[in-house]
Amino acid sequence: MGKVPGQALRGGRSGRVVRGRGTSARRGEPGDSMLIEWPDRYAPRRAGVHVHNELEMPVPPEAVWAWLIRAELWPTWYSNSRKVEVEGGPDLSLGSSFRWTTFGIRLRSRVKEFVPCGRLAWSADAAGVHAIHVWLIERRPTGCFVVTEESQNGGLARLSNLLRPGNISRHHQDWLEGLLRKAKGGPPPAIGDHTPTGRRAIEPSPQPARPSRE
Repeated sequence: MGKVPGQALRGGRSGRVVRGRGTSARRGEPGDSMLIEWPDRYAPRRAGVHVHNELEMPVPPEAVWAWLIRAELWPTWYSNSRKVEVEGGPDLSLGSSFRWTTFGIRLRSRVKEFVPCGRLAWSADAAGVHAIHVWLIERRPTGCFVVTEESQNGGLARLSNLLRPGNISRHHQDWLEGLLRKAKGGPPPAIGDHTPTGRRAIEPSPQPARPSRE
């Protein structure tokens, strides 16, 4: 992700959006392991748009991670995502590429960082939009603390944020809350037991064999 320290992540109440800086960890706050290191042009102070959302989740990190990386199922529980197509999917992995639609924009993304049950980051690019999206998960005695942040550059990104301030943050909070609901409900279906729409694939019925003729 680069070597420039970005925004430190500070603990907060469930569903509360917090903007904070610093590297020291205080009681009840995430430690330095959750510090994001942004590429220069995506550092919060330099990016055209930056958003931060977080949520305390009373579920283990493994439950959150399983639903987060099952990207092809995002549209079944996050309404701001559509047509998620993962190369070699349905799960994300380090270096995997995927195409998807969010905020009405068709994006090309690639996973840049992948630490199971801990950190996930991808790039997102389209005409006028260039972004880095980061997810951080910290285990807690009662479950886990999940943070998602995004930095954007580009003319379209700035214009969209100007016309609809707060829109990205609201949708990202919905993303967190939807993730919590799914994690509470159990693991995602086994690979092969679903289509990208979340429905189990139905195999065509085999045709009866025709009698052979001598």
